[in-house]
Amino acid sequence: MNGGTQELTKTAAVKEMPLGIPDVVREALHREVEQLWAKAYAKARDLTPGGFFVLEREIREDALKVGGTVLGLALERGMGTGYQGTSVSCESCQQPARFVNHRGKTIFTLMHPVGVKRAYYYCGACGQGYFPLDERLGIVESLVSPALAEAMVRVNAEVPFERAEELLMSLSGVHYNRRDARELTEAFGERLEEEAQEEIREMFKVGKRKPTPVENPEAPERLYISPDGTTVHMEDGWKEVKVASVFTARVPVKKGEEPERQRTRYVGTTEDSQAFGRRLYVEALKQGLEKTKEVVVLADGGAWIWNEAETWLPKDRIEIIDFFHAKEKLWEVANTLYGEGSPKAALWAQRWSGVLYKRDGAAVLPALKRLRPLPRAKEEVRKVIGYFAAHRDRMRYGYFRRHGYFIGSGVTESSCKHLVGSRLKQAGMCWNKVNVQAILQVRVALLNQRWDHLWQEHLN
Repeated sequence: MNGGTQELTKTAAVKEMPLGIPDVVREALHREVEQLWAKAYAKARDLTPGGFFVLEREIREDALKVGGTVLGLALERGMGTGYQGTSVSCESCQQPARFVNHRGKTIFTLMHPVGVKRAYYYCGACGQGYFPLDERLGIVESLVSPALAEAMVRVNAEVPFERAEELLMSLSGVHYNRRDARELTEAFGERLEEEAQEEIREMFKVGKRKPTPVENPEAPERLYISPDGTTVHMEDGWKEVKVASVFTARVPVKKGEEPERQRTRYVGTTEDSQAFGRRLYVEALKQGLEKTKEVVVLADGGAWIWNEAETWLPKDRIEIIDFFHAKEKLWEVANTLYGEGSPKAALWAQRWSGVLYKRDGAAVLPALKRLRPLPRAKEEVRKVIGYFAAHRDRMRYGYFRRHGYFIGSGVTESSCKHLVGSRLKQAGMCWNKVNVQAILQVRVALLNQRWDHLWQEHLN
């Protein structure tokens, strides 16, 4: 019986093998579990104060080795080597690719490195070689299992690359190459970005609008859209990253009751405001833009924000300037007039901030216009007067509070920190446009609770 016939016979036997553990497997596992028990028992008998910590970590490492043994044996017995006969059709040119030999490979997994033997085929017509088993396992041109790759990408999305390696090793006992982890993370992010761009292109094809799946099954009472901007250090200096939170809220039933934020999703990009507007519009559609009872834009005074709102959102939307931004303007005037940190500055700012909170921006404008600043302060006061005049309809804070609206964009400022700041603005970091966008999209997938779905699509 030649090697090929033996392999085919083995594959058939594998398919017919009962679920009972084969003797050779049972013996291998028995030896490893016995060794694990003997070590744990011996050390537990002489445990010193603080020794439980050391023992637990050691047993975890040994248990992971046992898990690696189980996984390796299961792959060997359950999948064979991927041998498909003496020749198969080449995937590249469809010419016959002949079986050459079996070659080993070590796969790094969430448990322990696992060795596998794979059938290797080579096509003389096009010069391509491949391993069918690698394709079935999802490890083509990779030494990392899909589950370990997912863990690496997820950790690298949360913390800087150099810390991610140490963190994953400390928590799981898994060792990996930092450069490989970075490449995997950025590749996943680049794929997410490509898919996002394709979704946007499909949405805006002339005469062929592709509906975006709506993730929110119920019509939101209020849908808030809260854009903002922050900066990231790039190769050519500090550049703006535009972010937004899109969240639904329950309208308070009782007078004086605070509104309740329900479902929050995020958008982040280094693109210009027009591209950002399209991306934000698609996310808003997913959260129920077309069936919500009310749309609210809550943001600071950036002109680009209100321009994009005018382009993409309903005409009857509610627009609100973040109260804390407006309040900061009053403090800027007070400090310019009376000196930063002076009692007089604090008294003036607190008084008119209270009026702004209880009433509106229109009630504050006369007080600003009555000021007679020194020449050095005239320009500052003039700018603030212009700010309040331009946004007075967006500063009806007394009305907004009575009707249960959020008046502060804390959720968006928080997204600047969580989405961008905590990962992309660490000391010494410098990004290029491609990799910063990739990491942004990986973090968006995490924060938007789409991780499992998107990772599974990535594997397919």
